[in-house]
This record gives sequence, C-alpha cells and structure tokens, in this order.
Amino acid sequence: MLFTKATLGLNIFSVLQNTDLASTHQALKKSKSRHAVVLNSKQEILGVLTAKSLVKADLSKNKTHTIQDFMSSSVLVITKENLLYPLTQRMIEERIDAYLVIDEGKVTGVISSEDLLKVFYQLVLKMKDGPTYQEEIFFKSTIQQYLANIADFEG
Repeated sequence: MLFTKATLGLNIFSVLQNTDLASTHQALKKSKSRHAVVLNSKQEILGVLTAKSLVKADLSKNKTHTIQDFMSSSVLVITKENLLYPLTQRMIEERIDAYLVIDEGKVTGVISSEDLLKVFYQLVLKMKDGPTYQEEIFFKSTIQQYLANIADFEG
C-alpha cells in the first residue's frame, strides 16, 4: 500500500496574515509552491492561500485587500500515515487540490494533486512492459475525469 509519506511535498511556504498580496505573490512564485500556509503572529494556522486565488485576485485592482480576503480558512489536513488511494479518490471527487500534512500539531508537508499525478506517472513507468490496453484506458479516463473536474471548478 502507498502512504502519503512516499509523496510528501516538502516545499512548505508560509506567510504571516498581514503580509501584502503583491509580496506574497512574488515570494510564492519564487518558492515554486502553489500553496501558502497563512499563519498568525503566534504561528497558528489560519488558512491556505493558493497561487490560483492570487491570480483571480487581480492584484492590480486589489491593492487594499489582505491575504485573509483571498485565503481559504477551511484547511484540510491529513497525517503522513494516510493511504493514498482513498485520499486520491476524495481529491478527485471533491475537487480538492491539496492537503496540509500535520505531525504533532505542526505542518510537515503539503500533498497536492500535482504530487499525486507524479506518483501516478512513476507507477506507469515501473510497469515492466508498459501499461496494458485496459490499464491505458483506465489511466486515460482517470486523467480526463481529473481534468474535467478542474475545468468545472475553474469555470
């Protein structure tokens, strides 16, 4: 069985809640992360800010808004012992892009849909003779479903 610890995205980017949007956007781009954990001054998790929400924020028009205006305060967390299959299934069905991985109350990683796609790709590469026709059909339909969910969510 595959556990999340095999795929943890350890590129954790955090930002304090009072940081301005433009600075946050630039720092997020430099970090090569798509998710920022938003913290208060006591280092407590307030939410998650995504690169996608910053793009939608249109920073040229939103100079007075704060991170809290665009972050999601509904934070989804898992532990590193969670199994990948049910996690992946829930991410697809509920259009979840990422989970924070928590260990002893602290964020130790982020697992995103991109991380799971990389695992999926690695599994295909490990197939001795490549995927069978049925597996290819399954992979194709799974990816199409995932892309359709993203398009529905963004539309």
